[in-house]
Amino acid sequence: MLCKKCGWDGEHLIWDRENFDRTGKWRLFDRNMERPHECTSKTVKPPTPKVEEKPVICPHCDPLSK
Repeated sequence: MLCKKCGWDGEHLIWDRENFDRTGKWRLFDRNMERPHECTSKTVKPPTPKVEEKPVICPHCDPLSK
């Protein structure tokens, strides 16, 4: 299973059903360490593409408006 916060991929990560039953929140559980998964580093979100703003052109000056 892949941790979406830190990007760590481990075969021994499972969803912690016991924690969900107690708290109503899911978390990843590391079966090898026998404890909840702790993210070591957070990944940076991919940059969102910037929307290029078109400059406002006067309708009289705009060659495409004719």
